[in-house]
Amino acid sequence: EHVTGFRAVAAPAADRQFVNALLVDPALLGGEFGAEEKVVRTRLPYGDGPQWRSAITATIYLPGPDGDVVPLVITSAHLQHREENTPTRLAQLDVLMAADIVSSPAAIIAGDLNSEPGHVTSRGFVSGQDAAGDPSLLTFPAWDPEVRIDWIFGRGVTFTEVQVMPDDGSDHRGILADIEIGAVEATASE
Repeated sequence: EHVTGFRAVAAPAADRQFVNALLVDPALLGGEFGAEEKVVRTRLPYGDGPQWRSAITATIYLPGPDGDVVPLVITSAHLQHREENTPTRLAQLDVLMAADIVSSPAAIIAGDLNSEPGHVTSRGFVSGQDAAGDPSLLTFPAWDPEVRIDWIFGRGVTFTEVQVMPDDGSDHRGILADIEIGAVEATASE
C-alpha cells in the first residue's frame, strides 16, 4: 500500500487458507473507498466441497477516449479444484457469470480457476494469454508447470501484452496483462 498508493480489497477463500485480493487505486472507485456498490465479496457455492470458495469484484472508473467515464469490472476468484469437483466448479463459474461481471461492457476475470477456459469463453470472454501472450506456457506447479489453470479473461478490453511470470516462491506462476479500453491503458495482474 505504501509503495503503490493502492489499497488491498480481499475475500477469504478455501476455508480461510487463501484469500482473493485486488489492489485498487481508491481514486478509480469513483467515490468512497470500499463503497458497497464498488467492491463486492461473493461466497461461491460449496457444492461437493471440500472447501468454501469466494470471489472479490471491484468496479473502477477510467477516463474514456472522449472524456466520458468507462466502468471496468474486475473479479479475482479461486475456484474448486480436483477433477471430481467439476460440477461444483461449473456452478461457481455460473454464479460469477450471473454477477455484475457479465453485465458490464468492460470486464476482467482472473485467478486460479482450476479449469479449462470453455465455460468462460463461451460467455464472450477472451483469454488474455491466448490473445497476446504465449498460450503454451503453463502455470502450475510454479517450479515445474504441468497444467494451465490460472487465467486472465476479458470482455470489452484489448489485451496488448500478456506474460506468465517466472517461479517467484508461490505454487502458481503469476500472469501479468496489459490491456486497453478504447484509448485508455491499464494493467491487470493475477
